[in-house]
Amino acid sequence: MKVRLMPADDAGCGYYRMREPARIAEREGIEVELAEAIPRVELSGAGELDGLIVPDALDADVIVFQRPVKGPLVDLMPHLQERGHTVVVDVDDDFSCIHPQHPAFDQFHPTRKNTEVSHHHLMRACGMADMVTVTTPSLADRYGSHGRVAVLPNCVPEAMLDMPYLGDGLTLGWGGAHHMHPGDLEVTHHGIREVLDRTGWKFRVIGRGEGVSEKLGLDSVEATGWLTLEGYQMGIGSLDVAIVPLGESRFNDGKSYLKGIEYAARGVPFVASPVPSYVQLANEGIGAIAAPRGRTWRGVIERYINAPGRRQEASQAGRGAVAARHTYEGEGWKWCEAWEFARARRMART
Repeated sequence: MKVRLMPADDAGCGYYRMREPARIAEREGIEVELAEAIPRVELSGAGELDGLIVPDALDADVIVFQRPVKGPLVDLMPHLQERGHTVVVDVDDDFSCIHPQHPAFDQFHPTRKNTEVSHHHLMRACGMADMVTVTTPSLADRYGSHGRVAVLPNCVPEAMLDMPYLGDGLTLGWGGAHHMHPGDLEVTHHGIREVLDRTGWKFRVIGRGEGVSEKLGLDSVEATGWLTLEGYQMGIGSLDVAIVPLGESRFNDGKSYLKGIEYAARGVPFVASPVPSYVQLANEGIGAIAAPRGRTWRGVIERYINAPGRRQEASQAGRGAVAARHTYEGEGWKWCEAWEFARARRMART
């Protein structure tokens, strides 16, 4: 079986949902080709494929599109299926309910149907796909209600478990960009400021840091600045305790626990909001949960800060759980199985 993967980007989403599964698939003996990006495509007036389609894509048995949201690309999919190709669509967020302050809100607003890029096109793609792969059960309900769906939770590479500890015993922090998380940091309700005032710890952002101090009610924060993905994975190991605040929303109900297992792989205990994916992790012994009240965030974080032994135990437990259940080396075969199942279903229909 030959698989062609079409990432939506060359950043974290493409890395975790395309590049890492491709690495494991090759190890499993599957022939995999990874496109640099989804190609620009058009259909002629007669509905025939034009010369803009890369030949490699047409040679593949299975073609995996990551969150296809462009109309011309989705229009291409039934033509590929008619020619015997298996089409898989991967979705890692609920694009139907993006926060109004998110940069992508206007692009994916439900009223945008007659535009080149929209959520409407993504729903069309999922409806015709031979298989939809998603990160969480909530997304399976949203994009795979037809039943042709597989939940493939995000994982991390084993190599993250071997990166060195970089903490100084005095650093609380968060990895991210606040403009991509509207309404999230605020759920701590100044509990972070109270923690820092009471303990003398500092707050570090693994990222640019703009706007974070305002959202958390702090005078200032340390920030690493923009980092490559590898630099980010290394950088979160400079935290001694981390946070994953997420506002109450349907969008966040569909989010995966990726940031949490990144922290845990680096040996960093974390405190998260009680969205489904993080409740699941906490039930596995990875991370702790804080309700959206300032004193709750303060209390849960201080239980880590004031007890170095508890931090060490949480660090070891988190790393052990990630090693056992959340690495691509251990779980990546599930991507291969999903692609093979989709291929078998397509072949049975032809």
